[in-house]
Amino acid sequence: MCAFHYRFERILNLKQKIEKEKKIELALVQKRLDEQFMAKEKLALTKKGVLKKLAEAKEGAINLTYVKELRGNISVISDRARAIDANIEQLNELKAKRIEALTEAVKERKKYEQIKEYKYEQYRKAESMKEQNFLDEIGTNSFVRQHEIDSAASAGGTK
Repeated sequence: MCAFHYRFERILNLKQKIEKEKKIELALVQKRLDEQFMAKEKLALTKKGVLKKLAEAKEGAINLTYVKELRGNISVISDRARAIDANIEQLNELKAKRIEALTEAVKERKKYEQIKEYKYEQYRKAESMKEQNFLDEIGTNSFVRQHEIDSAASAGGTK
């Protein structure tokens, strides 16, 4: 009985490697997306602190330059928040593309795995048939020998 050999094994290995690469690419995009969300949260906290300082500055004696500085800070924070939102939108689009590519890679790998399973099942059935034929041959030969021995014994006993 010879060992099972799948002729597309290298292709299957390549498809598995491609799938792993696609997973890594998706993970990197997700990491960048998480970083952008963290930066947005940090910026929101900073903006909240600046707004609190602005509210405190408006109470009592108003220092006009300090208030202008705080409003400038709020403007810069808002610009950064818009930039982060644009980055998040781009990363979400990229993530969708990476998910689609990963899905295709998984489909390709599964297709070759199914072919391998089918070929292995065919191989197993063929080997089973060979084994059954071998056992049938042994049984037939044994029967023929026994029949010849019985014939010779009965022929020898009648003489």
